[in-house]
Amino acid sequence: MKKLNIILLKSQEGEWYDLGLRKLLQGIIYAYKVEDETSGKWLFNVQYSEKTGKASVKPISTEKTTWLHDQIKRKTDVFQESKDTQKYYHPLGISYIEKGQLRLFRPSDPNNVPHEIRHKFALTKYEKASPRTPSKALQGKLVVLVEKDKPEEMVHLFVLEKIRPVFPLNA
Repeated sequence: MKKLNIILLKSQEGEWYDLGLRKLLQGIIYAYKVEDETSGKWLFNVQYSEKTGKASVKPISTEKTTWLHDQIKRKTDVFQESKDTQKYYHPLGISYIEKGQLRLFRPSDPNNVPHEIRHKFALTKYEKASPRTPSKALQGKLVVLVEKDKPEEMVHLFVLEKIRPVFPLNA
């Protein structure tokens, strides 16, 4: 396994605009530095809003300026409160490249999930995790469960789900 370091730089109360909700949110913002042997150094924010019951993970910047780094920076992982109110769930979206574009694959079979994710995180079906009426688009798909108070694990999942699959392991 290639070396991966995730370092908390700071955590503080803050505000951000949520594009999905189209409103200003308040909560805790965690800033992380990620040193990944395959893709370089990244800065991430995890924005946690208790009021909305969700957290989001966003890559803010990277030391490299390739087209692939740029496409990854446009991605956000959203974690929502699950039926187990101590945990968030996140629908898996494994990155791959097709015709020069970064795409996401939503697996329904654990055998199609990268080894590191299967062994580090709890997987379940969307219907078992979501407290709301299930979305037809996600029915039967796998989600990851993460403890609410583990923003570092959310960043780790982003790296394993969105970055590592599209960078060669021998790079």
